Amino acid sequence: SSELTRQRESPQHISVCGPERHTELKMHLYSLRVPLLLLTAITCCFCAPLLPLKISGVRGKNVTFSLTIPAGFNVNTVMINPVSSTGESSDMFTFNGQKATVYPPYTDRVFYNPTNYEFRIGPLTSTDSGEYVGTVMSPELKAVSGRSTLEVLEPVAEVMVTSDLPEAVEFNSTVILTCSAKGSYLSYTWLNGSTPVVADGKHFILNGSKLIVTKVLRTDLRGPIYCVNNLESVTSTAFNLSVSYGPEMVTMEPSFDNPILKKGSNLTMSCSAVSSPAAELKWLFNGAELPQKSAVLTLTNLEASRNGNYSCVAYNSKTKRYAASQVVTISIIPCCFCAPLLPLKISGVRGKNVTFSLTIPAGFVVNTVLINPVSSTGESSDMFTFNGQKATVYPPYTDRVFYNPTNYEFRIGPLTSADSGEYVGTVMSPELKAVSGRSTLEVLEPVAEVTVTSDLPEAVEFNSTVILTCSAKGSYLSYTWLNGSTPVVADGKHFILNGSKLIVTEVLRTDLRGPIYCVAKNNLESVTSTAFNLSVSYGPEMVTMKTSFDNPILKKGSNLTLSCSAVSSPAAELKWIFNGAELPQKSAVLTLTNLEENQNGNYSCVAYNIKTKRYAASQVVTISIIQSVSGTNITGPTSSLIAGYSMANLTCKSSMGRADSVSWFKDEKPLALSDRIIVTPDKSTISILKVQKEDAGVYKCQLVNKVGTDTNTYLLQINYGPEKASIEGPKKVEVDAKVVMNCKVESFPSPSYSWKFNDKVLLVKEAVYKIEKSSFQDTGVYTCEAYNYITGLNQTATHNLLVKGEGELNDQLSNGAIAAIIIAVLLVVAIVIGIIIRRRRKPSDFRSCLSEFAVMYSITILTLRGIRAGIMLLSGPMPIRAVKANCLLNFKAGPN
Repeated sequence: SSELTRQRESPQHISVCGPERHTELKMHLYSLRVPLLLLTAITCCFCAPLLPLKISGVRGKNVTFSLTIPAGFNVNTVMINPVSSTGESSDMFTFNGQKATVYPPYTDRVFYNPTNYEFRIGPLTSTDSGEYVGTVMSPELKAVSGRSTLEVLEPVAEVMVTSDLPEAVEFNSTVILTCSAKGSYLSYTWLNGSTPVVADGKHFILNGSKLIVTKVLRTDLRGPIYCVNNLESVTSTAFNLSVSYGPEMVTMEPSFDNPILKKGSNLTMSCSAVSSPAAELKWLFNGAELPQKSAVLTLTNLEASRNGNYSCVAYNSKTKRYAASQVVTISIIPCCFCAPLLPLKISGVRGKNVTFSLTIPAGFVVNTVLINPVSSTGESSDMFTFNGQKATVYPPYTDRVFYNPTNYEFRIGPLTSADSGEYVGTVMSPELKAVSGRSTLEVLEPVAEVTVTSDLPEAVEFNSTVILTCSAKGSYLSYTWLNGSTPVVADGKHFILNGSKLIVTEVLRTDLRGPIYCVAKNNLESVTSTAFNLSVSYGPEMVTMKTSFDNPILKKGSNLTLSCSAVSSPAAELKWIFNGAELPQKSAVLTLTNLEENQNGNYSCVAYNIKTKRYAASQVVTISIIQSVSGTNITGPTSSLIAGYSMANLTCKSSMGRADSVSWFKDEKPLALSDRIIVTPDKSTISILKVQKEDAGVYKCQLVNKVGTDTNTYLLQINYGPEKASIEGPKKVEVDAKVVMNCKVESFPSPSYSWKFNDKVLLVKEAVYKIEKSSFQDTGVYTCEAYNYITGLNQTATHNLLVKGEGELNDQLSNGAIAAIIIAVLLVVAIVIGIIIRRRRKPSDFRSCLSEFAVMYSITILTLRGIRAGIMLLSGPMPIRAVKANCLLNFKAGPN
């Protein structure tokens, strides 16, 4: 439940695809800061998320993921940026088609491959956890964006296995192994050596970080045992727990083949047992314990008092169990030749041959050999005679007895049932010394028709006790069992051998899967049965439900597919549960189309085995169906807005679906809030206090919920002006030139215009005033007036125009030269005036007046030639007039 809650609270992906197939982003690439969201279950041209829904990495290591680019989408620009808890993004990575830029603190930790759109971040730090937004743009500024949550996990370390018991006893102990580790979101699997431990719910039980082994077997913890953490596959160090078992298979082996020993000889027997720890051994003679405690019993210089039964007993101090070997009966006799001439007992199979050899005393020269059967009354009849040169075989043994005098070997066969009985053999030397012996020939029936049957046609795991019976024809049969090629070891509790029967208590699925074979044998031959299989029903267990989605929050109208599987034999019957009620679907796949909100709730799968009569349920998946937001609309002011005076409110709402978040953009950039631009707590309305002309533009509202996104735009117009009026045009032109004057002004809406020339109203009402052919009369001051009929404001601008004669506009001195000449003229005039005053001339001195006039006139003429009309007013006829008037006055006053 905590995991589902965490998934529900994690950010989801949305798609910016829409009816236009992509959102057109009208913005400058370098000022793009649009945290677009992409959702998985929406109707759009590209519903696969740009980024993986969730990315997990390990602190100190790298994490790699790829962008999922829509087919046919041409990627030019790529941006990946982290998003803060307040929804603001900061710079991390930008790729502009040629160059990648990584911003601090991600420098040298972010790598991008534009060939396959693969990103690598690392080594990761804990602060890298969080939400990231990615955007790719085409050269046409079409964009696809997506969000992803990066979870930085603590590295898995110090994985180790501990046991609640220091040691265990086979069949008795229940062992609880615990896997401990450091790291995030740990889960565990177990290995016995290299083989995964399969939990069967009874013998092996998995419970979180614990592995519980009930009635532990010696092989359960021999592996050694490893615990594996699934996130990083970190394996613990090897763990071994001592499981005590046995003793069993106690075997005693004598140092002789013939249990009849000569008086004074030595006896050696060894004892072994399967046991852990090693069993303590003791020897029994005729039921009494001997002092020897070792694995080998040695008795020397045997006497007749040593005749009797010998056996070995093993004891395990941990399991507190005893087990005994077979009993060997030994006879000690005094004689000159204790080795029998014939084997004490000979066994053969009907229809086959039996071969045995005579045991000739050392130094004994054989001349005659006699072998004859002995009847039940003790009388012998003729069978075989060898006189040193010729062998004679008597009926009914004709052609069935063969003798090799070189090695004293006899062969009788093919045997018949009538050949069973006692035989006496005698060898004689040329000196008529004789050695005799007796033997019993046992003709056994051949082993045949070995078959396995079960007392049950089928079994149920943990419940059934199965009794398998091995039936066969033959003599003196014993039985062993194989599971596949592995011998079945009787443990006296789970596997019990009872003659020809193998009893399996609380049968497991693997017990009879081998297949099972029975081997019927005697000391001459063995025959294996045909393969036997018994169906063992088990389960259901490991019921797993898989979803067709990663995010359990789905869009209304989308489809849902769940699949269910279970480990079961026979295959389990499956049923689907919704909010505790059974659904009609019975298949392994549940498909629900066109989802509605009333289908929110908990879904699970239940498996039922008709043989075991057991039920098992899967995990529960909680699904939420949400109406995607659509029909987004922005309402704004109904009256005209005037800059500096009006207030504007923009409200964003959707006709369907409820938005989880609202984002505002202006001209495709995130809207910057201020003291003048404020937003309501739910962000549905923005208010602009005392609008300014800069507030005009396209406002976009983006509504987002967990399954969809929708946007709409609103064009906000602000009336202002006119302001910053000016007239663009030439200040001087030559006569007959075309003149164009343009009245420039900032205003919305566009103002009306009027023109004046030297304060005289002109008939032109356009922003542009044209004079096709200028004349000297066009020289003067021009005035443009602009008027905004909504704001009620007007503004004027003036412009001076000088019309000159042809060729005069271009034949001019530079401004610097003109200024220098003016200064020089003024200095000269000042000097001349000073000289005149100083001389204090007489008024009657007409000659001096003429001279003074000539000087001033020459200066004036030179000045006029130098600066032409540009300084005409400064050095014109005024000095000439002054000199001339003064001289005329003096002239009239003088005597001449």
